[in-house]
Amino acid sequence: MKDNDIVKVGALAVIGVILVPIVVDTSISIIGTVAAHVEYLGNRHAYNKRIKKGLKDGSIILIDGQFYEVEKTVEKV
Repeated sequence: MKDNDIVKVGALAVIGVILVPIVVDTSISIIGTVAAHVEYLGNRHAYNKRIKKGLKDGSIILIDGQFYEVEKTVEKV
């Protein structure tokens, strides 16, 4: 083999053995991070929707910047 071919084979081996798993692992990490953020945003949206609905119907109240759920009880007198 020529010296040039040996260098090419070595470079391909480095790329295949070292760099490809690093790139794949990084891609999977990025996908996982994006999925976690999407899930967080979905949960946050549902929470805000629940708070907004509760404030309208009176099942949630706001005291000093904190939200509290209120139980409605009706007593017969």
